Amino acid sequence: ELAAVQAGIPRGTLVSRVAQDGETALARHRHHFGDDWFLLPNPTYGSWERAVGSGAACATVPPLAGQTCHAATLVAKQAALVLPQAETLRLATWNMEWLMLPATYDALAAACVAGQLPSDRHALPCPLPGRAPVTRHSNADLVALARQALRLRADVVALQEVDGPGVAARVFPGYAVDCFVARAHPQKTGFAIRAGIPYRCNAEFRSLDDDGRARAGADVTIWPDTPHAVRLLSVHMKSGCFAEPLDVTTNPVCARLRAQVPALEAWMDARVSDGEAFAIMGDFNRRLEIDATLAAGPDEAAPLAMFAALNDNMPAGATLERATEGAPYVGCSANDRYTSYIDNVLIGRSLAARATARRFIRLAYDEPDASTHVLSDHCPLGLELRGVRPKPGT
Repeated sequence: ELAAVQAGIPRGTLVSRVAQDGETALARHRHHFGDDWFLLPNPTYGSWERAVGSGAACATVPPLAGQTCHAATLVAKQAALVLPQAETLRLATWNMEWLMLPATYDALAAACVAGQLPSDRHALPCPLPGRAPVTRHSNADLVALARQALRLRADVVALQEVDGPGVAARVFPGYAVDCFVARAHPQKTGFAIRAGIPYRCNAEFRSLDDDGRARAGADVTIWPDTPHAVRLLSVHMKSGCFAEPLDVTTNPVCARLRAQVPALEAWMDARVSDGEAFAIMGDFNRRLEIDATLAAGPDEAAPLAMFAALNDNMPAGATLERATEGAPYVGCSANDRYTSYIDNVLIGRSLAARATARRFIRLAYDEPDASTHVLSDHCPLGLELRGVRPKPGT
């Protein structure tokens, strides 16, 4: 039954009450929108803008101005009007390539540090001879990334290479940006979670940072303490061993990645043993479509392949499904230099069983943003899971 339709923005209506109560009212009533309440506001201006905080889009330090402020405000307005799909959960992962605020980047670049940075150092590496410095994003680039995030329409995004919630909030208006690891290094993992989805940050998964220079995993539970709970882990694995067997001796990075796999398997096995639905999302720095053809080998402490080691059904139920399985590679832009996926979303058996249908998500950057702005050398991918989101009121 249709309970509410609001057209325009007259005084003394639902919109006015939301404007008075702000985010509290939005969170309390969000489950109605798109189900039995339909809001048709003036999309250009009105009191609803204050309710969703679009005026704060330019209130950065220093504040945005001119066209950049206008574009940021427009994205914030549009983000407030995106409604979740009924009973559908959209999970995505996005490595955002050294994402940080421009002022932070400039300060750190002026005092760059030679060599590989430890996890406890908030700094930027100095560029190697003949190489460009690490990626810098301007304020206009952050707005362009926010436009891509709006197109993604994900419910939860696992983030990698993001310098914390301050800059993440600029890209994800309408989301809680939270559960970031405590690592000082600018390449952090964390999450963007659509406003209105209850969640609980779990202790970060530090076992992946086994040498003080690798990246810990961010861990969150959505719809915690309910039958619909889903545990999510955002990972950024060691880079440089993309397809070889992990015991190859000609590539020393493979030994480092090999050492991380048992820790990741232990996290997964604990979820299976506890009966939790889960997904592992992130930049695996591994072409899992190739890796999945390799055998794990007899030694769990020293596996020869990543996916087979995780997907071993020990304990019973410890199996995974890959978002990218059977999916052709789609480049992020016309200038994409890659040919296969290293990002992925791996869902456990119990979460897969909940879904009545699944759809692969790949968001290539659109024009003109792809050619006129600095975005990332990765673009989002994920899974749409039908039948997983709780019904309103449950």
